[in-house]
Amino acid sequence: MANKLKKPDFLNLRWSEADDQLLKELIERGADGNSIARTLGRTRASIFNRKHKLGIEGKIKRTPK
Repeated sequence: MANKLKKPDFLNLRWSEADDQLLKELIERGADGNSIARTLGRTRASIFNRKHKLGIEGKIKRTPK
């Protein structure tokens, strides 16, 4: 039986300097939130939180419906 208390590995993923730089570049290029999250292998919420923590001024484009 699987251990239900064990968290998935991606919940402990740390941000590297390369991840931060790629996030900045993708925002500057005008990528949307889903594209950035997919590229970095993270959730949209983590992308927005990291952007705020780093103080990145650019806006993340809305994901088209």
